[in-house]
Amino acid sequence: MTPFSAALAELGVRLPLRLCDEESGSVLDADDMEVFVVDANRDLSDESATAIADLLVDAVNARGAA
Repeated sequence: MTPFSAALAELGVRLPLRLCDEESGSVLDADDMEVFVVDANRDLSDESATAIADLLVDAVNARGAA
């Protein structure tokens, strides 16, 4: 476990993160707990919110594996 993933685990977040299938922009951890939502106010299109969330998920998961 990397220091980064250990810090997340201490906060109750278990990697890997993934996009939620039901809610655009919503990100879940390995235990299906919602970790964050991109564009909670729904100012962006679903496509944009999902694209941003996907980039953030990739970055966090890569950092956790490094």
